[in-house]
Amino acid sequence: MFIDLDRVPNTNFLPYTKTSTNFGVELGLFDQNRLEINYDTYYETNDNEPQIIPLPNTSGFRNLASNEVSTAKYGHELTLTVRVFKNENPVQWTLVGTGALNRRVVTRLPGCVREYVFNVVDNGTSIPVVYRIGRDLSPLLYYNRGVYSSLTDVPVNPCHRLASAIR
Repeated sequence: MFIDLDRVPNTNFLPYTKTSTNFGVELGLFDQNRLEINYDTYYETNDNEPQIIPLPNTSGFRNLASNEVSTAKYGHELTLTVRVFKNENPVQWTLVGTGALNRRVVTRLPGCVREYVFNVVDNGTSIPVVYRIGRDLSPLLYYNRGVYSSLTDVPVNPCHRLASAIR
């Protein structure tokens, strides 16, 4: 039996779970449903999302497979449909308007920290992405192209207070 020195065995690794709740209302109003209103609201949690966490070289292992990341996704969606003319009319005109408000936020991070920077690999480029408790998951990237005019223009990693570099 051999131990893989690339990754620490994790006996606390749990299965990925997803829980969702949805509520919707559809209303047809006036003669022949000339006005229709569709409203949906949902709440979804994703628990135990897997992440690879790099370890210090003094640990004897390179990475730890952890699943301490959890997120919640929630939102509202509304669709309004108006039929301007009655069905008997040879000319039909239907107006449809749709709107949505959706958010995905981080609810738990490894080691019970409030903020963590994960390096996401995309086409061979490692891009640091900040995860913050209670904030949108739309990534705050420390990725810029070009030359900075001074050191004060260089993005700063909030965990280490050092200038970030893409490798």
